[in-house]
Order: sequence, then structure tokens, then C-alpha cells
Amino acid sequence: MRLLSSAPGTTRTGDAFTKQTTLNDVIADINASGIGVTATLTNDSYGRPNILTVTSTQGNISFGSGSDTSNFLAVTGLLTSSPGTTRSSANPIARLSTAAKLQDAGLNGGPPNAGDQAIVINGVSISYNAATDSLTDVIARINASGAGVTARYDSLTDTVRLQNKATGNLMLTVEDAPGGNLAAKLGLTTGTVTAGQNAQYSIDGGPTQESASNAVTFSGTTLTLKEVTSSPVTVTVGQDTTSAANAIKAFVTEFNNVMKAIDAATKADGSKTNNQSGPLSGDSSLRQLKSDLRSIITSPGTNLQGGFTTLSQIGLTFGAIGSAVGTTNTLQFDEAKFAEAVRTNQAGVQELLSRLSLSATLQPGGTGSLTGISGTYAGQEPGTWAITDDGAGNLTAVFTPANGGPPISSSGTIAPNGSNGNLIPGLTLTAGPTLQAGTHTITVGATAESVVQRLKRFAENQAGIGGSLDKRKATYDRIGSDISERIATLEKRIEAEMEQLRRKFAAMEQAQARAQSVLGSLQQLANQLAANSGQK
Repeated sequence: MRLLSSAPGTTRTGDAFTKQTTLNDVIADINASGIGVTATLTNDSYGRPNILTVTSTQGNISFGSGSDTSNFLAVTGLLTSSPGTTRSSANPIARLSTAAKLQDAGLNGGPPNAGDQAIVINGVSISYNAATDSLTDVIARINASGAGVTARYDSLTDTVRLQNKATGNLMLTVEDAPGGNLAAKLGLTTGTVTAGQNAQYSIDGGPTQESASNAVTFSGTTLTLKEVTSSPVTVTVGQDTTSAANAIKAFVTEFNNVMKAIDAATKADGSKTNNQSGPLSGDSSLRQLKSDLRSIITSPGTNLQGGFTTLSQIGLTFGAIGSAVGTTNTLQFDEAKFAEAVRTNQAGVQELLSRLSLSATLQPGGTGSLTGISGTYAGQEPGTWAITDDGAGNLTAVFTPANGGPPISSSGTIAPNGSNGNLIPGLTLTAGPTLQAGTHTITVGATAESVVQRLKRFAENQAGIGGSLDKRKATYDRIGSDISERIATLEKRIEAEMEQLRRKFAAMEQAQARAQSVLGSLQQLANQLAANSGQK
């Protein structure tokens, strides 16, 4: 390494420091060199003796030469320091090793306590072991934990920084678990805490409000705050009918596809040649299914209070009254009428499309301990609850959905004159003074139901597990299996008869061959006899 002063005549080549073992040795050699340069080790902004400062009394200092073989100037940050008569390390000299095990990483004040230890961040414990984990391991473990912070090592300042992932003025707590001291070694327990800032906003000139999140909900509308503004921002809120209209269009398309599929399957073609009848042309139940679907679409909902009762009021019809024959076979959607209905009565449209209110009734005649039920049923489907009471306070309930879906089971306990609020969602069951074994039935039915909910329930009853179509499919599968078995039986029988005929034919051929042989022998004998008669 070469230290140069810009003053003429004071250039001197310093001794090589390759044999020096400490930074203090290097500083002592520089100060003893006699080139008018003084080296000192000063503290960085964190109070650590980490900055090498070189001061010249002979003018501006220049560093390095082409014959240098050391990287000392680069490592100490002197080579990239600002020019002048005083030059200091551009970055701290000493840094801990993030890849080495914690006990060997060079932490300020020595290695952390040995053994299995932990740091607690925002109440979440992150474990470590100084003998087996590096700082990189610990940082990765922090970032993968549920502490809600991002940890990183800043090589410039040789510090670990933690930042909450959530925005806003939130707490960030760090402490060592009993027995550990890594957080203290890293300065995280006493370091500077800079609080996040909550978003501030006001609406329509109202009072200033704060939010830890940049997503602010106002009157059902969520606003995303992106930047500080010096003047008010105007937000125009309007109804979005596009998504709902697209969903209804998709429904209309699928509904018409079902109707077309039924027509194709049940088509009856009376022509004697090139008959094009459908595979289920004689199945009247499918034609009834089509009729039921049309009937539900055109019928009103049950006990609706939103102002709309039929789908035709929001633009879903099979054509206007008086339409020509053949033009009312498919469901049609008047998008303009739907948009107007949403504009004038959005709540009514929502009720017409989605309303479903259920009520539960304890059927009379139960033989168990229950005497009554109360509360509002919180289930999502109509159906039946079958409750079994063992007489010792143990209840088992099995719910069978009306749509044919899989049953749901639950269990609980009840005491004499007591109650149970967990067995059936939303309901409280009450027991009498004496427990007794038996059964009870609770039925769940719709008290208010939209047209779409009725259609959904009907479709589930037809096409769901255990539904009508599922049962019919099972019947057809059994018939098909029976036919296949009969065909296999007939094929075996035919094969047996063919085998018998083949054996008989083979026997006949053998008999014919033997007869032919006997005939040949007789013919020879006759010829011989004739020859003998001629000789006499």
C-alpha cells in the first residue's frame, strides 16, 4: 500500500503492512512513517470505533499506486472516501459475518448465550442456537414467522432492521426470551423505533380521520389511498350493473342449453325411414322436468318484500305476451329493463334473486328429553334434523338436506331443565326436568324464498346426490347391467350349443368316413366274387 501527500517533496512509500496483525499496528506504522499523515480510529454514528480517519498537514491526500498488492484501502473504505486533507472510511470497517454461526459471527460484545434460545417479536417466538444457526438463518426464520415483520441486514451500517409488514402507526416489540441475549446483542431491544404513519383523510369536508390501512371503506365503497394530496379528490360512485348482467346472461345461456338437451333427448320422429328420435323419446318424466323448470322461472317468489316478485319484472321472460308460436321456446334477457330495475330498486332485485329465510320447527310426538327450541336457525339449507337422546344427557343430531346432499352429524350434552346451544346452528334446545331416552325431529323449511333459490333447490333435488336424476341414472345403470348379464348368458348358451353341434358334425364326419370305408370293402368283395364266378 502507498500513502501519498499532494505536497511536493513529501512523497514517501510506506512500509508494507502484510506482516501486521491488527488495525492498531497499521495505525501505529502510519503515524510513525514521518510523511505528515496522522491516522486515527473514530466512532461511527452508532458509537462503534469503526471509522479510519487519515489527516495530512502537507495538503490533500491521495491513495494508492499501480504497484499496490493489498486491498487494505478498499476494505477500509479510504479508497472511495471524499478527497481532501482529511479522508475517512466511506463505510464502517468492521462488519459481522451473516453466514457464520452466531457464536463466530463477530457480534459486538461477544457471542450470544449458548444453547437453544429465542427472540420474541410482536409476541411471536423465533428460536435459534448460536452453535448451529447463522444470522442469515435467524433473519429467514423471522421473515417466515407470524410476527408480521420484515427483517434485513444493512451491510452499510452493520445493523439488523425490522419493519412491520402492516402499514400505519403500529407497535413493534422486541425482547429476548429468558436466557437469551441475541436481540440485545443486535441492539434491537434498545435501538431507535420509528413509528409508521397512519393515513389521514376527510370526506366531504368532515373531520380528519385516521386509518392504519390505505384501504378505507365508506358507505360500502372501499377507497385505496395512494398518495398525499393538496386539494380534494372527487370520487364518483355509481352502480355497477355489468357484473350482475353478465352473470344473468351466463345463467340464461345454461338454462337454454338444458332445455335444448331435453328436447334432443326426448325428440319423437315418426318417420319410417331415417328415424331421428332421441334416445329417451318415450320418457315423459324428462318432458315434465322441462315443464317444471319453465314453471319455476315464470312463478313468483315466496313472501318477498322487496317490491319484485317475478323474474319478468327485471327482464327475464320467454318472450312478450302475444309472441308468435315458436318464438317463446327459449329464455330471454332484457338487459335494459334489468339495469333500470337495479337503478330504481337495487335491494328489491337482490331479494328477488337471492332471498332465503329458513325457520326450524320441533315436531310434536318426540320421545326424548327435549321440551322446546328457541332462537333463529343459522343453517344454509332446508332439511330435517333427527335427534337421538340416550337418556343420560347425550344428544346426537343428524341433518339430512332436502336437496339430497350428504348428511351432517353433531353431538352434545344436556342436563335436566338445562339447555344446549351448540348442537344445531342458531338454536337453543331445552330439556325437561327428567331425562329420558328417545328421538326428536326438527324440520327446517323456507319462510321466504326467491325464484332463484327455488330453482336452485329444485335443481339440487333433481341432479344432486340422491336426487331424482341420480336415482334414475342408477336405475338405468342396473337395467344396462342386467342386459349385459343377459347378453353374456345368451352368448355362453349359444357357444355351448355351437360346441355341441361341432361335436355332432365331427362324429357325423367320422361315421361317414367309416361308411365310405365299409362301402369300399364291400365293393372290392363284390368285384372279387364276380371275378371268381367268371372263372368257373
